[in-house]
Amino acid sequence: QPKFRTQDPMVFAWTKENGELPPGRCSDSGYGLLIITAVESQDSGTYVCTVTAGTFEVKKALELQVEDAAPAPPSVAISPPYHQVSEAGNVMFDCQASGSPTPEVSWARAGGFPLGRRSRVQGSQLVLEFVQMEDEGEYVCTAANSEGMEEGRAQLYVERQQDRNARPETRPRPYTEEPIPGINTGNSYPEDLYPRRYPEEDNIPPPPTYRPPVQYPEERNVEEAPQYPIPEQGYRNPSP
Repeated sequence: QPKFRTQDPMVFAWTKENGELPPGRCSDSGYGLLIITAVESQDSGTYVCTVTAGTFEVKKALELQVEDAAPAPPSVAISPPYHQVSEAGNVMFDCQASGSPTPEVSWARAGGFPLGRRSRVQGSQLVLEFVQMEDEGEYVCTAANSEGMEEGRAQLYVERQQDRNARPETRPRPYTEEPIPGINTGNSYPEDLYPRRYPEEDNIPPPPTYRPPVQYPEERNVEEAPQYPIPEQGYRNPSP
């Protein structure tokens, strides 16, 4: 085979003779790798890989033969089966369905409700973007073929996003009738039997005490002052 060198980039492309590549079930890496998933009998045929570099072109053909499989009803497995996300987050569920012929996959909310405007289906995957509280609930994946139908369910939990600048909610403390020391709890109108003592009263210093005055020896012989009678205060006529 002839060899040549070129500075032009090489471009890889896959095609199928007398047909198209399986829609939705094949991926081309762009470097010569073609992947076909859930292969069916109608995928049999000749596949051609074409490499182009500038004005040069090389082709290589490969033959694919797929044997018919026995008919089988669909089976469904969802990954993950449940998801917990905060508000404004993104979620993806993947519905992996198998059966023969290949079943068709569809998504809906439980109860037959349609999907919301923030959700989209990509093949077998369900994507929810900018999730809100109303998106919380159960989602159903349905796989159907000529042999039957199967459903799988996934649960979505949405956690409310708290506002960081909002003040925390304060709730009043519930009233409980607890016995209070020093209170006659048996009467309908309790009375103070003993004065209540609060913890801050334990640190109050006691009142000061004063010593009696000291009496010196020279003060003992001091005579007491004479006591004169106090005249009675009566009526006095000012006239002579």
